[in-house]
Amino acid sequence: MSSQPLHVLALDTSTEACTVALQHASGLEEIFRIIPRDHNRQILPMLQEILTRAELQFQELDLFVVGRGPGSFTGLRIATGVVQGLAFGLGKPVVPVSTLACLAQGQFRTGGQLQIMVALQARRDEIYWGCFEIVAGLATAVGDENVLDCRDLKLPKEGNWFGVGNGWKHKALIEQAIGIEVEGIELNAYPVGRDLITLGVRDHLQGRSVAAEAVRPVYLREKVAAAPGESAS
Repeated sequence: MSSQPLHVLALDTSTEACTVALQHASGLEEIFRIIPRDHNRQILPMLQEILTRAELQFQELDLFVVGRGPGSFTGLRIATGVVQGLAFGLGKPVVPVSTLACLAQGQFRTGGQLQIMVALQARRDEIYWGCFEIVAGLATAVGDENVLDCRDLKLPKEGNWFGVGNGWKHKALIEQAIGIEVEGIELNAYPVGRDLITLGVRDHLQGRSVAAEAVRPVYLREKVAAAPGESAS
């Protein structure tokens, strides 16, 4: 089992938001900005700013956590490229964390819900879909993550489910597909760095961190190339 990391840097650019967070000996630093189409320009200054706040150098980091997707194809490539470059140069491990799991963790942190359906807008009536239960305070997948037409969704089990993500603008279609009325939803949800760290540290301690060169975005679309930098449709 991996050792407990002291200095953990997390970043996500999979949505319109750009989030970075740093766990260090004295606490947590975090920057969150809604910056559509400006991630590439702002991500590196944000990382430097957060290290400056904590009075740390890149060389002192123990672990990187990155939002692996699903989400914006361009955004996923930005975060993947940045974390690969930094982690490879420093010889540090990386934990890729699901964007959907991060949103579920954030909803538990802010709202306390224990069963969470995450839906992010993909194309037209398609959404990125994942269901999560909170186990020991941590979002745990129930079934697979998929990209599906809203009419083709299914719940993995019965329960008191809460809806999170901008895909819930299709609430009527989703409810018809899953066969229940959803009483609570949160449309304006974004990945937040502290939730990436929470899940990333768990996965690292369970031996799921990888070398920098092994990090890949997860698009949930088979026709999209896995390697960052290649064209996507």
